[in-house]
Amino acid sequence: MKISRRKFIKTGLAATGGDGSGCASEDNPGSGGSGNITGPGNTTNVNDKNNDGYIDCYKNTIMRSNGLFINSGRNDIRQREDRTTYVHEAWDITGSGVDGTTVYATASGEVIDVSVQTTTEVDTETGQKMTFISGWGYYVKIKDNAGKIWIYAHLNGQAGNPAGIGLKLGTKVVAGLTPIGLGDSSGNSSGSPLHLEVRANSVKTCPDQVIGNC
Repeated sequence: MKISRRKFIKTGLAATGGDGSGCASEDNPGSGGSGNITGPGNTTNVNDKNNDGYIDCYKNTIMRSNGLFINSGRNDIRQREDRTTYVHEAWDITGSGVDGTTVYATASGEVIDVSVQTTTEVDTETGQKMTFISGWGYYVKIKDNAGKIWIYAHLNGQAGNPAGIGLKLGTKVVAGLTPIGLGDSSGNSSGSPLHLEVRANSVKTCPDQVIGNC
C-alpha cells in the first residue's frame, strides 16, 4: 500500500476574524524572543508563571516566531472533505513563521500518540488502493497532568517520524519548554497552520478556555 502526501484542500466556510467569544483572531504577536527560560527541574518557568502546568500565553511560546495570529473562532464553521460541516472549536495558529518552526508543549504532561491520519481510496480504473495523508495529517497528542488531551496537527512529519523531531510515546513534557514537533501543512489544510485543540472528558474545548488568548 502506497502512502502519498497528496493534499485534500480545506474549502469554503473558514472564518478569518474574531467572533467575540475569546477564541478570536489575534494580530501582532510581538517580538519573537523566548525570554530567560529555565529547563525542567528548575523552579522558575517564565512561560508558566502561576505554576499550573499550562503556558500563560501562546505568543512566542508555542512557536517562537514573529508574525503569528489565530485564524479561527470558537464558532468557526468548517467543511469536511465530504462537504458536511462542523464547528472547528480549536485554534489554527498561522502566519509566515509557522512553516518549519519548532512547536513547544502547551501543557505539562505525557505524549500519548504520535501518528498520521490517512484516507484510502480505490482507483475506479485499476482497482488499486491508494492511501493519502488527510485530516490532521501528522499529529501529536499529549495528556496533561489534569487529564486533558491536547492535539497538535498538520506537523512536518514523515514515515517513522510523525512529529518531525523523533518524539517518542511516553515522553514527559513541560509547558512552554519541551519541543514536540515542527510546523507544516500536512493533511487537510491550506497555508501552514498549527491546529491546536484540547479535549476534556472527550469534549472538544477551544484552547482559550484553558490558557487564555493573551
